[in-house]
Amino acid sequence: MGQEDIDAGRSSLKKMKASLNKRKVDVLNKHIFPAMANLTVLVEAMQEESYIRGKFENDVRQLFLTKSSKRGKDNKSIFERFIAASCTLTVSEDHRTKEKEKILAPDWRLLLLDIMQRTIYRKMDVIAKLKFDSPDSRDELLAEMKTATRRTGEFAHKAKMKEMTDGARRKKHSKSVRRPALF
Repeated sequence: MGQEDIDAGRSSLKKMKASLNKRKVDVLNKHIFPAMANLTVLVEAMQEESYIRGKFENDVRQLFLTKSSKRGKDNKSIFERFIAASCTLTVSEDHRTKEKEKILAPDWRLLLLDIMQRTIYRKMDVIAKLKFDSPDSRDELLAEMKTATRRTGEFAHKAKMKEMTDGARRKKHSKSVRRPALF
């Protein structure tokens, strides 16, 4: 096997990698991103328009709360599986000892957890005003939730700073066009 064969093999692998990457981006841009955008717009419209809510409420409820039929998924709802999978932190493995290492670098999933925690806090504030007659009960609930929200924000702080720095670096050095938000 000569150098020409090695170079031809490398070239073939590069072309295959470029083709697979293009196919991945096509699937994301044509299917995944638009579906997420459409679902988001639909759920927001359901909050604003009672007609839309009446038409889609049961369907969205079934989408989010349907339990998995796959074995080994602990009979969790699709929504729970989505949230859990989206927020599972990356854990690296020490190749020498084969032991899991603590996460040293900030992970963008901490930002998702922070967003969820802050959103839940704001929604519970509204719900507490409707559910509790006593301001003391509401204040007690929100004080406990505020602690959790603050702690989550502390964990996410380094990830937020890294994301801002990486985003600026990508914007400065990137030749590729950023994906549109689609909504």
